[in-house]
Amino acid sequence: MLLLVAAVLSPQLMAITAPSAPYTTMGAQAYDIIFNKGYDSGLGYVIAGAMGLWGFLQLKSNWKETAGYGAGATGVALLPGIVTTLGFVY
Repeated sequence: MLLLVAAVLSPQLMAITAPSAPYTTMGAQAYDIIFNKGYDSGLGYVIAGAMGLWGFLQLKSNWKETAGYGAGATGVALLPGIVTTLGFVY
């Protein structure tokens, strides 16, 4: 809610953009490894599948933990779309 109020009251809004090559800062290099190289290789979907499977295996013992792993797996699988929606160039 605070971010919404700040966005409404700010005189200037800027989009967050992804760093471009050459990647000189540590944050830009991390972005390159995670998004440009990691998700292009399908690593994010493998991680999401593993989280979903682990959550399914925990269903009998703790359904709350299963719900958390399911939400986390969904977030990991949808991360490229979320990043693109927020204005990053993917």
